[in-house]
Amino acid sequence: MPLLAHHFLLKHRVKVGKRVEGFTPAALARLVSYDFPGNVRELENKVHHALVMTQGAYIERDDVAIAAPTVAPGPRIELTRPFRDLKQEMIEAFERDYVGELLRSNRGNLAAAARQAGMDRKNLWAMAKKYGIDVEGFRAPTNPGIEPMATRPRSES
Repeated sequence: MPLLAHHFLLKHRVKVGKRVEGFTPAALARLVSYDFPGNVRELENKVHHALVMTQGAYIERDDVAIAAPTVAPGPRIELTRPFRDLKQEMIEAFERDYVGELLRSNRGNLAAAARQAGMDRKNLWAMAKKYGIDVEGFRAPTNPGIEPMATRPRSES
């Protein structure tokens, strides 16, 4: 990534009208540590912005505008309830969602879902039963709207 950042520096320094020679190690470290969800275009924009902001011959760490990562808040936890109760509720919610998603993705095929989960088919069935999950409800009709044809005896000529 440092080579790509330097390429963008050379590309944009003429447009900006500054004789910036490169990046300080701290500025490069800041660029390298960023995830760049927008990929190459975002890197190019960050370098261009740093060129506009810098006052010296090198882009400094503070010239690179990268926000500190924020941690998304998790679900609210009721601290007034016992740990064991809350943990059990979370485990049950996970198991219920997991079994339902397994059955949905395997179209109600219990054996295939159990293989995917790495568990015995009987245990998966018991877990579905425990949470009131109807395995049959996940099965897709074989040919919806088409009745099987009746077999007719062959006529002998």
